[in-house]
Amino acid sequence: MEKKFDIGFSGALHGKENDGSQKIFGPTGNLRERIHEKLVAKKRNTFWNSSNTMEYRIRSVEEYATKINECKIWLATTGPMLDVSPRYFEVMLSKTLLLCNDMPEQYEDYLTDGVNCVTFNNDLDNFDEKIDYYLNNEEPRRKIIETAYETALNNYTWKHMAQRLLSNIKEL
Repeated sequence: MEKKFDIGFSGALHGKENDGSQKIFGPTGNLRERIHEKLVAKKRNTFWNSSNTMEYRIRSVEEYATKINECKIWLATTGPMLDVSPRYFEVMLSKTLLLCNDMPEQYEDYLTDGVNCVTFNNDLDNFDEKIDYYLNNEEPRRKIIETAYETALNNYTWKHMAQRLLSNIKEL
């Protein structure tokens, strides 16, 4: 698909709840809000679909897949429990560059900066630098996208994950 946006994101903000409570604490607290502020300040060509309510949701799988494919880079950040959702692998299989925050230790074997994704520091001190580099350097971006696609296709489809789970269960 034609790339209409430099960077895209869709998901909950994980910021303050209606009652004023915070959902995520520590270095990733309000990360998505801080990222959005940086993107707006830099006037990036961005697709941003997010809020603290469910009203922002993209309505269909087709529309969701289309939006990922219309972006050169797609942002995915760890969730409330520093978890990685299927979105990471959906982006990899969409042949869009996956941009994500620093990975917790348990994911280092799956997501490697500069190999199958691009990671940035949770304090965002290298966020703009990373985006600028990969938007302005097509070949390194393409190489990571292709490696990510092959890695996800050969290791992380739902079928692969189910087979791995069944194998682990049989070993028990």
